[in-house]
Formats: sequence, C-alpha cells, structure tokens
Amino acid sequence: MYHYRHVSLKATTIQDLTMYKCMLRFDVEGEQLAFIDEYLLAEEAEAVAEEKDT
Repeated sequence: MYHYRHVSLKATTIQDLTMYKCMLRFDVEGEQLAFIDEYLLAEEAEAVAEEKDT
C-alpha cells in the first residue's frame, strides 16, 4: 500500500494510515479476546454445575 505511491503521500498521511491499520488490528484482537473470555466463563460455569451434580 505504501511502496507504490510512497513519493506522492505525505509523511503524516503514511503515519495516519499506519496508526489506523494498527487500531483496526487492535480492535479485532480485543473482540476475539472478549469472545474467548465469554467462552471460558461459560465452560467454567458448566464445570461447576457438573461438579455440583456429582
């Protein structure tokens, strides 16, 4: 994305695009972590329920 028109983009534009790309990646990772946390909490609750049944 940057190497092709590097000369025509200002340094601040490149910096802004890089920060935006990192922000999107961070948001996606955060959403994935939230999903994993929810899954683990559900599994933990299920394990506790099974333990009470036995």
